[in-house]
Amino acid sequence: MKKLIGCLIMLSISATVQAASIVSAYWWEEGQTVTEGALCHARAEVSGFAVGTSFRFDIYENDAVNDEYVTTKYGAVFMDSGKYYAGVDWTSVWQDDGVGDPEFCFKVSNGSYERWSRQDVVVLKAPDTTPPGVPSLSSPASGANTSDNTVSLDWSDVSDNSGGTGLGGY
Repeated sequence: MKKLIGCLIMLSISATVQAASIVSAYWWEEGQTVTEGALCHARAEVSGFAVGTSFRFDIYENDAVNDEYVTTKYGAVFMDSGKYYAGVDWTSVWQDDGVGDPEFCFKVSNGSYERWSRQDVVVLKAPDTTPPGVPSLSSPASGANTSDNTVSLDWSDVSDNSGGTGLGGY
């Protein structure tokens, strides 16, 4: 009869579980002023989230009393130089907040994790580059001959209806 000899092998595995968190949230352009239509980059450094995990970025126009919701963008976690980030690109807009140029902030979130951006990006209104209409000569008639050496020229009125800066911008 054969005897069975049992072996007990103990295997010890240790793992470090890193708590998930949003370390920081910021505009790549933070503290800067951009012109409407410029591409801005909202970023969040994250920890404990896998590459590809989706994050929500809610963008607000920042007012002293109330932050006005603008839009929501979604971005995924990526790794850069050993750190993990989530980010989105947003094309800046100008909106009249009644007290100068608008400032924008954002809230980044994933489930119960959230963080507000630490500084704003200020958006300036793009300059009006559309010229007013072209005036036409009202009198004397085009091509008219005169012996009067004190001719007064009269041109048709034109206006700048583009809602921009007016003639001062040309």
